[in-house]
Amino acid sequence: MTKSKYYSRPEIAVTILRMIACLALLAVSSLASMAQTSTGSITGTVVDPQSLPIEDATVTLTNLDSNTKYESKTSSTGGYQFSRIDYGRYSVEVNKAGFRSGLVNGIKLDTATEYSVVPIKLEVGAGIESVVVEAGEEVVQTTRAEVTGTVEKKQIDELPILDRNPLNPQYRLRNDFAPGDCRGHRGIRAKRRNRIHN
Repeated sequence: MTKSKYYSRPEIAVTILRMIACLALLAVSSLASMAQTSTGSITGTVVDPQSLPIEDATVTLTNLDSNTKYESKTSSTGGYQFSRIDYGRYSVEVNKAGFRSGLVNGIKLDTATEYSVVPIKLEVGAGIESVVVEAGEEVVQTTRAEVTGTVEKKQIDELPILDRNPLNPQYRLRNDFAPGDCRGHRGIRAKRRNRIHN
């Protein structure tokens, strides 16, 4: 005959609470990881001298820090978009046959932001000449209520942390409260026991 073990109510309650705590921790950590992003997007339009959209123009986005290039074509509305690109300094160059090329310098993309480039107006002419525009201050995003900021790698490296290993025993929570001390769970149990026995 097998002997079955019955669990007491406190043991079941503790097990259920542990499972709920684990699920809550998993949910919070997954939400935190989704909220932290180091990418953004750059959008804009390309128009002719009469402010009509130019379709199928080649748009080249260049990261000025790493010299990484991304390429796209404009849509029928003259729009282009580069999504999920790393934050940094960029330039946008537009080329289309029969027009002078257009160049926008000084675009600063921050983390988790969408930068809207001023419409690039291409002038009719030979492909050798180009029109250069310096990007101004950041365009204010009015469609989303977000507060974002960029933390540079240098700032992270300068944080006053001795060891970046979270498994280091130095950073584990300590549970060495004295009996009767109400700050920890052992202290609460000890006070309860003292009240019961007295």
